[in-house]
Amino acid sequence: MENIEKLRALIVDDNLLNRIILEEILEELGIKNITTADDGKKALELCKARAISMRPFHLIISDIEMPQMSGIEFLEEVKEFKATNHIPFIMITKSSNKKQLMKAINLGINNYILKPFNKDLVKKRVLSAVNIISF
Repeated sequence: MENIEKLRALIVDDNLLNRIILEEILEELGIKNITTADDGKKALELCKARAISMRPFHLIISDIEMPQMSGIEFLEEVKEFKATNHIPFIMITKSSNKKQLMKAINLGINNYILKPFNKDLVKKRVLSAVNIISF
């Protein structure tokens, strides 16, 4: 994809290793502007601040299970806020979390990634999600 280096991505996961792995995968795709947060509450603050400053994220990748604010609660807030409801959203989940995943799908995620991560699948899902937007 052209201009992928201009993409602004947000990775949200309470597990540091998962954030590092996902950040490395996005960097391999050429994405350079990556922000991370360790819970949904911090991520929501970042999303709103970026949207207000007219520099919104172009992609959100979030874990479904986190402290402070779950990925589902974070997704609900993102979709309710007019300035962020258009941002492609990929949910991270364990295969055993089918009920929560169905809720996320019904709330409008663009795709999901199962743990443990498959690097090639993550890349395909990210590229598919960002092809929805233009820079």
